[in-house]
Amino acid sequence: MIECSDPWVRHRVAGATPAKRKGASLVALGNELVLYGGDKSGVSVCAMGGGDWKWSVPAVSGDAPKDRSAHVAVAAGGDMVVFGGASLENGSELADLYSLRKQPGGGWAWSCPKDHQAYVRWAAVCVRRMPHLQACCPSCRRPWQHCLLSHEPAANAHTSNCQCYGLLMLV
Repeated sequence: MIECSDPWVRHRVAGATPAKRKGASLVALGNELVLYGGDKSGVSVCAMGGGDWKWSVPAVSGDAPKDRSAHVAVAAGGDMVVFGGASLENGSELADLYSLRKQPGGGWAWSCPKDHQAYVRWAAVCVRRMPHLQACCPSCRRPWQHCLLSHEPAANAHTSNCQCYGLLMLV
């Protein structure tokens, strides 16, 4: 017989709780959780020391990325690396890369690679084959159903049984 204890532990959390966010990221860096995106609040950090945790809004320097949601963030070599998402200003898609690092003297700093060019992988997809995917045609904005056709964009990748361009380029 296997005995299981409750895997969820409720910690006492001090400090001002961050505002509600949608499409945010939460990344563990050492003994801290870094909350970013989903609103225009910037960065919040939760220090996880022992049984008590504490939220704070740290001093952040550097060239900060645009406020965003629906982005990807991961821990990489002591940094939180953020890519893409949707701009909170106008909803446009972002393809930029930033990193956030804790500074030795305290505070945090944003940086962005100088020659950053977004890596884009394209996949052409056509209409009516996979109803579980939801997206819109870039031309007419009508919803499509899709199937995978190729991994490279092609000028002549249209198909005769598709509406509009018949494809959607996925990033």
